[in-house]
Amino acid sequence: MAKSKIPSIFQGQDYLDPKYNTAFHALFGRDDALISFLNAALHLKKAEQIQKLEKVQHECEITINIPHPLMVRFDIHAITANDERIDIEMQRMGYCDYLDRIQIYNAMLLLNSKDELQKKEIKAKKKQNDSKIENETLEDLKKKLTRYELPKLYSIWICDFEIPELKEIAEYRDEFSLYSKNLIHHGNLKTLTPKNSYIIYELQKFSKTANKLVTAEDKWLYILKNAGSQTIPQFTDETFAAALNRIAVNDENENLLEKQEKEIAMTEDIEYIRAQRVVAMVNAAEEKGIQQEKYSLAKGFRDKGYPLSDISQITGLTIDEIKAL
Repeated sequence: MAKSKIPSIFQGQDYLDPKYNTAFHALFGRDDALISFLNAALHLKKAEQIQKLEKVQHECEITINIPHPLMVRFDIHAITANDERIDIEMQRMGYCDYLDRIQIYNAMLLLNSKDELQKKEIKAKKKQNDSKIENETLEDLKKKLTRYELPKLYSIWICDFEIPELKEIAEYRDEFSLYSKNLIHHGNLKTLTPKNSYIIYELQKFSKTANKLVTAEDKWLYILKNAGSQTIPQFTDETFAAALNRIAVNDENENLLEKQEKEIAMTEDIEYIRAQRVVAMVNAAEEKGIQQEKYSLAKGFRDKGYPLSDISQITGLTIDEIKAL
């Protein structure tokens, strides 16, 4: 009998954990899966649902010079047939200034989208010039009036941690947009523009069990949260079945398993180095006899979503002390 090619760290698992990049990209490696997720996540009405994606890029790097280069890497960047622009991010760990990071990514999406639209217009204008059209047309005048027009943008962030600013909210999905404070005061909760939306998922708050999955959104979130650690139901829908098969732990996915194993090892190395730095900071604080420094560190790590047990082990504070900070 041939020896199994499944790495030991995946033995006993049915599926890879899609919270890691390797499996995340494989899960949404086909347009039907990505379209299904997007329609579910954006809560689009049937008549407005995405039917086709014109462009999909995984690990898409965007650089803008302002004046020095600023680069971000979108996990998934998609453009719909209606020219809607979408960034999807799968995040395992929280960082400092997390909401600032979300806004920077959204700003990069906005500027890149506007730049691409302008390039299209320039290309079309050159064709006009080649046709010897000398006089300014009505269409030219309209474009001048809409020079700041934007496409519809969606930034979707799937977080495997609790966002401190949302810790008092029990819901696992939130949506940010541009609102008027005065209109809200007068009872009008309508957004000022529907063209730029942030969809935020906190997987730790998603608690539906396998027998309570009703919508496509339920099923995708359940897979994202639990594949790799729990038994996943057998979905009859071909889109879900095929997506799960792409991250299945079996010999057919040998290359994928090897790639995810390397990613996990690299991630653990980074986390180990980060933990070493944390311990060094705590030890320095203890040597100076500054107990307050321990409290400050513990509160900071707690607010970033680190497990309380880990914070307790690092700082020496009890879990009750950490909760009370």
